[in-house]
Amino acid sequence: MKKREAHRVARKLGFEERKGKEIQYQYRHAGVIVATTAVPKGKGELYVANQFRQQLRLDQRQLASAIKCPFGAIEYEQHLAEIGIIEPE
Repeated sequence: MKKREAHRVARKLGFEERKGKEIQYQYRHAGVIVATTAVPKGKGELYVANQFRQQLRLDQRQLASAIKCPFGAIEYEQHLAEIGIIEPE
């Protein structure tokens, strides 16, 4: 996984971006931070791709789907509700 793909996935899933030493991403639901992750600045491979996936609480298939496009913010929110991280609406 490339770093630019990780940035695109985080934005697509609805994470808010904060810049610093690394680019920090936070996912908020009902005003509460539910998930956080960080992606190092620069180009090239993301060597902590498995950790990135786990922080987003996705499996390999879901992450691959998010990279290719069919898995977006609505599906991510439904997934978080299914695994009990947030309350379903």
